[in-house]
Amino acid sequence: MIFKIKNLYFSGFLLATIYYLVLFIQTWFLFTYVKLNFFELNIKVFILELIPYMLITFFSVLVAKKSSPAHIKSNFNVSSILLVIFLALMARIFVDPIFHVKEILKLRSIPKNVVSLEIPKLQYLLVFLKTVIIIPIIEEFFFRGIILNTLVSKNNKLIPSILFSSLLFSMVHINFTSINYDLLITAFVFGIFSGFIFIKWGLFFCILFHCMYNTLWLVLNIYRTTYWNVVREFDFNINYWLIILFSAVVILFFMKKALSEKIPEKKKTI
Repeated sequence: MIFKIKNLYFSGFLLATIYYLVLFIQTWFLFTYVKLNFFELNIKVFILELIPYMLITFFSVLVAKKSSPAHIKSNFNVSSILLVIFLALMARIFVDPIFHVKEILKLRSIPKNVVSLEIPKLQYLLVFLKTVIIIPIIEEFFFRGIILNTLVSKNNKLIPSILFSSLLFSMVHINFTSINYDLLITAFVFGIFSGFIFIKWGLFFCILFHCMYNTLWLVLNIYRTTYWNVVREFDFNINYWLIILFSAVVILFFMKKALSEKIPEKKKTI
């Protein structure tokens, strides 16, 4: 069993590598032979994309049953759900400058005449199912429910465990053709946020957080005209940075509250 390897961090790295290789083969095939564009899904391609995720899910369930990490209980209440949705909005606002480093440094002008995407309803539905439902459930179960959960329960080192699992989460977002540093950094930051939510509330809520964050990503990518008009309106002025500062304060306050949570005792369930 992988998590019986003496070095827990190496075990996590090995799991993430397997995860990445499975998706790498799928991505390489779809982009090389099918010439797939992310927003150009059809039923056949959608089913092809589901196969590796089904394999990962099966593999994850096997690992989860054998690793016996501590169970971090999810307290289902309306206030927690609304707070997690709000935190997803704050997280997206917080990482926004990462996507605009060149514009902020005046190395590139803010794009003009950006056209929103117009895609058929079926393609929109398939992209929504993949991006907002399937990927968040599988990624959170794998990286927070298994890797982070096991690291925290077996070594009781909260911050190193969150940072390491976030690094692994970032690494599996490496594009097989080119490295997108914006994506890597935001994935790492997102992993930290989701890790704290997992510690505070449990697996369901970090899945909800991921679903809402990806919903925002999808909406901003489809309705990109409106998004870039807002960016151009703010033009990275003082109001823009005050909003970023507010989101940072909210997130840091939440992290401080999460750090006060007691690490759960080991149990036989996940």
